[in-house]
Amino acid sequence: MRLSLAVGLLAPGTSHGHLVAGRRSLLELVASAELVVRARILAANPAAGLADPTLRRPVVTASVLETLKGAAPEGALHLAQHGHGTAVFREGEEVLLFLVPLAASPELRRLGSSGALDWVSLQEHDEKYALEPGTRREVLSAARGYAQLATLGDPQARASALRGLTLRLLASQDPGLAASALRDLAGAPPEPPILEAGDLPALQALLDEPTRPVGLRAGLLVELERRGLVQGAERWVALVRSTPRPERGLALRAAGAHPSPAVTAELSKHLKEPDPALAAAAAVALGRPGHEAATPALAALLERPEPQLRNAAIRGLGGIASPRAREALDRAAAAHPDPATRRRARAESARLRGGRAPHPRGSE
Repeated sequence: MRLSLAVGLLAPGTSHGHLVAGRRSLLELVASAELVVRARILAANPAAGLADPTLRRPVVTASVLETLKGAAPEGALHLAQHGHGTAVFREGEEVLLFLVPLAASPELRRLGSSGALDWVSLQEHDEKYALEPGTRREVLSAARGYAQLATLGDPQARASALRGLTLRLLASQDPGLAASALRDLAGAPPEPPILEAGDLPALQALLDEPTRPVGLRAGLLVELERRGLVQGAERWVALVRSTPRPERGLALRAAGAHPSPAVTAELSKHLKEPDPALAAAAAVALGRPGHEAATPALAALLERPEPQLRNAAIRGLGGIASPRAREALDRAAAAHPDPATRRRARAESARLRGGRAPHPRGSE
């Protein structure tokens, strides 16, 4: 699974004002930018540029309040925004800006021919860091810390500073900052280690905290396993059991990606949930090779009266794709009393016989 599923679990909801999960991390933006500043937005023109409509881009004017990296010129900054789904800035707000010289973008050099523009923003996909009262101090501290990493010539000092930043942001109450640190952790090789065995007590507290987003907890567990710092099956069971019911389906999905007898047994218990949505989530989560022991329970789910549960059982059996799972699908395709269930089971059996890739998780 690595981090892809975990970040996907973090994606629904809001960006908490400055970060949309699944985008570049704060560290990546700081490292990629030649100029990082804390700035006040003076004006934002959604469609400025040359007469050529292909060179019209959002243009922002900002005053520099603090330079975190690079050398800011005197006076206001005039920058073009480029990319897909650029961040939306509002006049008067205080933000972090991550910039490269306009000359570094061959496509946009002509925008600077009038001398009015000098910079291009790296912030795409609403990668916006608005410095709001509740998060301002923590976001600024993290950005300053990342900017200072490049000034540390000693590799050990740099690794130690990065480790401290990572641990601090993983524990942040701001889900966006925590997700940003987790993304960096997932992109880093196990050696040299960013996390060490001595960090486990603090990290274990994060894993066990039910108020933390389940995607963050699952992603952190993946990374601790990858580094050999924890052993997994019991941890995944604990993740499911400690997750509040409104998010339990997401925890089942995360645990299902790590088959083991203990995980299979825990997910199978949830097939008997009185809440059909939770039972269906468990059935879909079991739909992976390695959960073969859940085949009889999934086959029994085909007899439930709720169509949602029967459909989920078909998906689960199709994902397991073992001989016993295929037999259960074939029986349902041939003799299930519900015509719609027979059609779905028949389609899943045909998919398995044809050797096509399984349908994406989360789709019908």
